[in-house]
Amino acid sequence: MGPARVWTANPENVKHILLAQFPIYPKGDLLTSILYDFLGTGIFNSDGANWKFQRKLASHEFNTNSLRKFIEDVVKIELFGRLIPILETTADRNLVLDLQDILQRFGFDNICKISFGFDPAYLSPSLNRTEFVIAFEDATQISSGRFYYVFPLVWKFKRFFNVGSEKRLRQAISTVLESARKIIRKKTQEVKDKSSIEATDLLSRFLRDDHLDDDFIIDIVISFILAGQDSTSAALTWFFWLISYHPKKGMRVIYSPYAMGRMENLRGSDWSEFKPERWLEIDKATGKLHFVAKDSFTYPVFQAAPRICLGKEMAFLQMKMLVVEILRRFQVVPAEATGFEPIYIFFLTSKMKGGFPVKIQKRN
Repeated sequence: MGPARVWTANPENVKHILLAQFPIYPKGDLLTSILYDFLGTGIFNSDGANWKFQRKLASHEFNTNSLRKFIEDVVKIELFGRLIPILETTADRNLVLDLQDILQRFGFDNICKISFGFDPAYLSPSLNRTEFVIAFEDATQISSGRFYYVFPLVWKFKRFFNVGSEKRLRQAISTVLESARKIIRKKTQEVKDKSSIEATDLLSRFLRDDHLDDDFIIDIVISFILAGQDSTSAALTWFFWLISYHPKKGMRVIYSPYAMGRMENLRGSDWSEFKPERWLEIDKATGKLHFVAKDSFTYPVFQAAPRICLGKEMAFLQMKMLVVEILRRFQVVPAEATGFEPIYIFFLTSKMKGGFPVKIQKRN
């Protein structure tokens, strides 16, 4: 038999685990061993003193105004320079695109720029996939696939003999790590050559600390890329699916005083006027979409208490900017005229099976 597991969605239980008795509920060897080959001892795959040290180190950087400004600039460039032109072309040519794939590309470019200062150009007009992108996706998918094994000895057996999916995982991780080391070597030289210039991306900030070795930096930066590549894109995919079947609610998202204030006042850095911290839910009795307020123990998508996601505000900033600019310009329409019913699949994030095929229509 496999290891025993207990599942709970009761908010009081979640609060007990994540807050009241946090020290006695570590991630544990079972979870960390599954992701260790890919994440090492990065912040999302560690406990105890090592986690506390990384948390303190990263928390300091995430709380700086300079990083927030850098994140906003990165998202603007990706949004206005790549995403919106692709959507405009799609609308002009009446094409069908996979919105989930496009949003994943958008998120991956953003998080790589923010974490590494490296642009994989995943959302370039050609929509090509570089070696680094392919390897990172393979490593993420195969690592998360280990959770599905009823008997963990199966994937451990495959890893020991270097066969099947575990062989591909080893190759993918090798490619990711080699690419990361090249980026670090280049970035280290840049930091030395431009020591008087303020560091922008997370890697440059971590490299200012001479006590951190390359393996430690690689683990923590890869953890942030993993956390940021699919999380916001998955949330946005489900958001646009809900909005596509409730277009009036989409206009309320744009015009509602509670959500955004008047659209004509939304300029520059006024993204803070948009408040998506409430949740969109479908009323089971009426079938209508409405906003509800939920605490972090009821919907712990950003975790809660000591492990609350450091990138929460970064994620909201990115989602705010994207939602405002897309709904201001376009209407997202499911490509299937009879109604699209998505199938939920679990990786390390909540994705739609087969993507979300849509058409893009320009608003008058």
